[in-house]
Amino acid sequence: MSNDYAEYDDPIVFPYVVGSLACTAGVGMAAGITLGYLSLNVMKLKIKLETGTPEEKYASKTLLNLLNDRHLFLSTFVVCNVICSETLPIFLDELIPAWLSIVLSVTAVLFFGEMLPAAIMTGPHQMYLVTLLAGFCRFCIIAFYPIAGPLGWMLDYLVGIQEDDLLSRSELAEMVRLTRTIAYRRLEEPAPPPSVKRSDDVLLTQEVNMMKGVLSLAKQTVNELMIPIDKVYMVSSDQVLDEATLSAIDRIG
Repeated sequence: MSNDYAEYDDPIVFPYVVGSLACTAGVGMAAGITLGYLSLNVMKLKIKLETGTPEEKYASKTLLNLLNDRHLFLSTFVVCNVICSETLPIFLDELIPAWLSIVLSVTAVLFFGEMLPAAIMTGPHQMYLVTLLAGFCRFCIIAFYPIAGPLGWMLDYLVGIQEDDLLSRSELAEMVRLTRTIAYRRLEEPAPPPSVKRSDDVLLTQEVNMMKGVLSLAKQTVNELMIPIDKVYMVSSDQVLDEATLSAIDRIG
C-alpha cells in the first residue's frame, strides 16, 4: 500500500475490484427490481390470473404472492440498495484517490445503478424479467427479513396498506375506448407487438359502444332514452310489409 490506495500490481487489488463491481451490480439489481416490481399493475395481474395463458397464469400467481406485502418488498430492496451503495466507496478508496472514488461511486451508481436498470426492468421484457427474478427476490426477502420486516411493519402503520385500485363506470368505459384506439393504432404498425397479433384482437366500434351503453345504464333515465310520440314513425297493423314499406322503415331508421 502507498499513497493511501493500492498499487495496481498489488495482489490485493483484485478482491477490491471484484467488491466494487459486486456493489455496483447490487445497487443496480436492487434499484431495478424495486422499480420493475412495484410498477406492475396488480389489477392487470389478477386479470391475467383468470384469463391468461398457462404461462401468464403462473407468472401472475408468482408475482402476486411476492407483492402481497408491498412494504416488506420495498424495505428489502431499499436496504439492499443502501448497503451496496454505502459499501462501494470503501472498496474504491483502496484502489483510487478519495476524490476520484467519490466521483466514480456517484456516476456509476447514477447510470449503472439507477438509469440503466430502471430502463431495462420497465421495458418491453418487464414481465419476463420480473418472473425470472422471482426466486432471487424471495431469497432476498428471507435474508433481509430481520431488518426489512420491522421497516415494513412501520410503513404499514405510518402510511397504511395500499388497497387495490377500482375503476368507476366512467373510467371503465374510457378504458374500453382507449383499448380499442391503441390496439387499432398498433395494428397499423409495420411490426405489430405480440399483444395485438391480428385484427380479431381489436374491439369493434359497435362492441365499444355497446359496452359503454351497458355501463351507463345505471345513470340513465327513461326520459333520456325515450323518443317523443310525435317523432315515432308508425306503421298500421294492416299495412302490407312490402318492399316500399321496408324501404321507408329503413330510411327513417
